[in-house]
Amino acid sequence: MLIRANPHVCGNETEAITARVAVIKDQLEAEEVLQFAEKLKDRVAKLEGKIAIFKIGAPTDTSKEGNRISYRRCYQLNTSRAREGIVPVVV
Repeated sequence: MLIRANPHVCGNETEAITARVAVIKDQLEAEEVLQFAEKLKDRVAKLEGKIAIFKIGAPTDTSKEGNRISYRRCYQLNTSRAREGIVPVVV
């Protein structure tokens, strides 16, 4: 499940986000340290809505790890099916 649009963005916040992304991309071009460049790339991806964040909760750590493994398997299965054309992708 990939989320392309940020569901928490209201109408006029979109302009502010695109302006912030442009500033970060300018910083990225000027950055020389690889670690900081990677952090800036992650920040841009999160702001553009290209990264899905899954919040997994459970009563115990063991069950939370089981849920995490289950979600990871489902995600990998659906992405591989989408690449093969079996599952339609909604963007």
